[in-house]
Amino acid sequence: MRDRYVQDTRIHCCLYFINPTGHSLRPIDVTVMKKLSEVVNVVPVIAKADSLTLEERESFKQKVCTASSGVAGGIGR
Repeated sequence: MRDRYVQDTRIHCCLYFINPTGHSLRPIDVTVMKKLSEVVNVVPVIAKADSLTLEERESFKQKVCTASSGVAGGIGR
């Protein structure tokens, strides 16, 4: 008979904080997200987003979505 209350020690989600450089994602960010997405769900978070204007934030968000489209499964909105 199996134990009904087995503790789940897996990681289910990774919050990946991205520094808003104003340009685009750094190549290391894309590489790390690709590697992480092979084993866990990755949620990119724009760090310090409250310091950006609405236009800058939307532009950076579009760049993140475009750059991360190659990541397994893509990134939702």
